[in-house]
Parts: sequence; structure tokens; C-alpha cells
Amino acid sequence: MDSQALLLSIAFLITALVYAAVGQAGASGYIAIMGLAGVGPLAMKTTALSLNLLVAVIGTALFLRAGRLSWRNVWPFAILGFPFSMLGGALHLPEGVYFPLVGVVLILAAFQMARTALSGKKN
Repeated sequence: MDSQALLLSIAFLITALVYAAVGQAGASGYIAIMGLAGVGPLAMKTTALSLNLLVAVIGTALFLRAGRLSWRNVWPFAILGFPFSMLGGALHLPEGVYFPLVGVVLILAAFQMARTALSGKKN
């Protein structure tokens, strides 16, 4: 394994742990890491989707086993999430559009998270 692959793996693991600690799967973190590493759009989408699904399945299984989640609450997200994830993964944008768009979305997500954190509201 080359050094870049090792660093990406460690960064993905840390991102997965941090996001999972707050009940998220980490897709935006994986995309940000790969964007900084210069990974191409097709590999970014495939890798982020795969890692996101893996972490989400593990988290969902743990929550279900602990009795913190019921299938009654999960099934609408599971049914709607799959086709829209596939649709997003099938969408091919040129790199000149993809990278700026991902950058804008990540910046907006950061502002929203900061706004929520600074407002002191508990969800």
C-alpha cells in the first residue's frame, strides 16, 4: 500500500469515527478528504457512497440492537434513500462543474453546522 492510500485510509477511519459518534455516516467528510487529495469525481462518488453505506449500516444495526431505533421509523428513509443514492451516483458532471459544486455544497453545510452550533439549540 502506498503512502497516499495509507493516509486516505487513516483519514477515512477518523472521519467515520467522528461522524458516527454523532449519528452520521460521513459522506461530506469523505468527499472533502478526497477533494483535497485530488481524487477524480467518479472515484469520489463511488468511494463516498460505499463508505457512507457501510458506516450507516453499522450505525443502524447498533441502534436497532440497542433498542434505540425501530423499523417503523427507518423504512421510509431506507426505501427513499436507495433510489436517490443510485440516481446521484449515476449522474456524471464534468470536473469543471463537479468540483466547484461540491465545494459550494460543503461550504454551505459548514455554515449551517456552525449556525446551529452557535445558536445553542438542541435537536
